[in-house]
Parts: sequence; structure tokens; C-alpha cells
Amino acid sequence: STTAMLVVCDMISSSLTHDHFKREDFAMLHPGGSLGLKLKKVKNYMKTGALLPRVKPTDSFLNTVKEMNAKRLGITAVVDKANRVVGVITDGDIRRFILSGKDITATKAQDVMTSQPKILQDDESFETAVSVIEKNKITTIFVVDKTKKLLGVIHIHDIIEETF
Repeated sequence: STTAMLVVCDMISSSLTHDHFKREDFAMLHPGGSLGLKLKKVKNYMKTGALLPRVKPTDSFLNTVKEMNAKRLGITAVVDKANRVVGVITDGDIRRFILSGKDITATKAQDVMTSQPKILQDDESFETAVSVIEKNKITTIFVVDKTKKLLGVIHIHDIIEETF
């Protein structure tokens, strides 16, 4: 009789919450669980402020390398006057440019940048960030708002730190 009562109560509970209780609700009630972690927003994990590498399109090659070296992420965002992401430069971009034999003294960030970078919206889930990073085989991704204004950056080490 106890088991039958538990089954009945579980059925009533399931029917009452089926349409109204969503994954996001579960994540809010259990933020430390695997589902809660996956559904948290990227804005909760990103580096911001002084930790955020960024240069202007007209910054020199040398200043770009200095910024990347100072922030130690192997990447920098290239932003316009309104702080919108217009490109990214990675360590790989720098190496390929140097090996091309072009003159680095007259080179600007816009000459080296990738103009269609992978980015995330600040309201996307942490699970989406992990998926984009894995799918594109990248280690770092910038986070922007709806107008592509730079808000933060997530590095694969941030993901590892959160999940383990």
C-alpha cells in the first residue's frame, strides 16, 4: 500500500508540473548539478573588465601583440569605437602573418584579424558555449550583447574549472 501511494503521488506531481516545470526551473533549484551548470548563462562565467583583451582596428601590430601578451589568453578582440566586435586575432593569426613575410612595421590589427569570429550572446547557456568551443576546436570565445558590443571572454580553462 505504501508503494501504491508513492506511485499515485508521483503521478499527481508529474501531471501538475509537466507543462509548467521546465529545465530552467530545475536548474534554478539545483544550480550545482550537471543540468544546472549546463543551463547557467555564459555571463556568469566570463572574464570582464581589465582581464578582457581588446584592440582597435588601427592599432599597430606591436601594440596588438603587447595586448595579447599582457592578457595571456592567446587572443584579442578587435573592436570599433562603439566597442562592437569587428574581428579577432589569435596567436595562430600572428604566427601565420609573420611567416607570410609581410612588413610588420606598417601593419595594423585590421590587416591580421579574422573578420567573422565565433562569438556568443551573453544570454546563451554555458552548455552552448561548451558546444561551440568543441565544435570549432577553439580555446577562447568572446561574449557580446545583441548589438555585438564586447562584454566578456570565456576560455576553455574557465569551463574546466567550473565542471570539475
